[in-house]
Amino acid sequence: TSSNLTASKALVSDASGKVAASSVTSTELGYVSGVTSAIQTQIDGKQKAVAIENVSNSITLSSAYDQRVLLANTTSSAISITGFAATAGFQVTIIDYTGNSNVNYITFVRSGSQKIQGLASDYVMKASFGTWVFTFDGTDWWVS
Repeated sequence: TSSNLTASKALVSDASGKVAASSVTSTELGYVSGVTSAIQTQIDGKQKAVAIENVSNSITLSSAYDQRVLLANTTSSAISITGFAATAGFQVTIIDYTGNSNVNYITFVRSGSQKIQGLASDYVMKASFGTWVFTFDGTDWWVS
């Protein structure tokens, strides 16, 4: 072309195949410099899916339960949820969604020498409609 291009803009070819300035700035191009795959795919890969599961019987946790929400139904009987040797950062949320844990307790059973809240004992949940988040630090369980 006979005129100057806009400074700090990316170059593209227009419909005629001539060089033209893009609306994309050199700063915006810098943000994606070094990207080796689709950005949205990378973002999606960072998001952890949260699964929700109804629980009305006692269970033993496994790695498949990481980031899971357990809806505990203690309408008929108490239930226990047993921990395991999880990796640091493993987290499970337990919700008394029927409001009966004040009668039929939910017990988080520690595994082996693990402690819960620094104590060598199981953790009993007995607050109607309560929510408890158990996080494993690589050695012991912590409740929030």
